[in-house]
Amino acid sequence: MPGHQSVLVRLPKTGAVLLTIDAAARQRSFTPEREAGPSDENEEMLRASTRKLLDLAQREQVSLVVFGHDGEQWQTLKTAPDWYE
Repeated sequence: MPGHQSVLVRLPKTGAVLLTIDAAARQRSFTPEREAGPSDENEEMLRASTRKLLDLAQREQVSLVVFGHDGEQWQTLKTAPDWYE
C-alpha cells in the first residue's frame, strides 16, 4: 500500500537494523517476486519497493531486518529489559 515507510538504524554493536514496518510486514513476503495481497493496489510497485528494501539490506550489510507483523519473528526478538545496542 502506498505511503509505508521503513527505517534504517545503525547501532554501534548490532550494526545496521532495517525496520520494514508495514512495507514488508512478514519475512515470507520479503522476496523479489512478492505477490500482492488483497489490500495492495499495484503489484509492480509493491515488487519494486520490496526490491529496493532488499537491495538496501544487502548494500548496507544489514544484520537484522524487523518485520512489522511477523509473529514468529517477534518471538525471537529482544524485548525489555533486553535491547539492541
